Formats: sequence, structure tokens, C-alpha cells
Amino acid sequence: MEFKDIRNESGLKFTDISCEKSRTYVIKPSIGSVFTLLVAICVPENYRQYFFTLAGIIHIDNPLGLNVSDSGGHRVIDSEGRCYYIKPEWDQICWMARDGKPHFVC
Repeated sequence: MEFKDIRNESGLKFTDISCEKSRTYVIKPSIGSVFTLLVAICVPENYRQYFFTLAGIIHIDNPLGLNVSDSGGHRVIDSEGRCYYIKPEWDQICWMARDGKPHFVC
């Protein structure tokens, strides 16, 4: 499956994270923190992981599409067509760049 094969009838905008582009995440500050960190990352990704204090790790192989809602929730679709909704309460995110691709871009 490729990004172009995603059947989206939701009206939500998905970003192609299967090809090399850069994008910016707003990392929600933790309780008591007074700043927001902007991080630009480069794709494509071999995988991405979301870490939760109580729920553990959600691992997604070969993510293709990403939608970030106004509330901070992530909707991700992988290369097998599996769809994920990640609640905005995740503590951190991790990804692995594909071979030969940059890890970060300014």
C-alpha cells in the first residue's frame, strides 16, 4: 500500500509521511512547564513509537499518513492499511529514519 492508496472519506487532511518532507510538531509542555518546543523532523520513517506512562508503547511499522487534530490526537495509517488513533496524552514520540535519509531537518 502507498499513500496514494489511502481511502479517506472523513474530510480530515492526512500528511504523506512516507516520502521525504519536513514537518513541525508542537510538543505539549508537561505539567508545570512554561514552554513549548518546536521540533522539525524529516521523513520517511521505518517506524514510529508513542510512549505512555501507564499504557506502555504503541509501535507502528512503516507509517504512511498522519493527521494531527486540533486536540493533539494523531491518526496514523501504516503500509498494511492498519489505522491507529493515538490520544494526545502520549509522553513522547520516537521514530527511525529510513536508511540514508536525514534524521532531522531545520
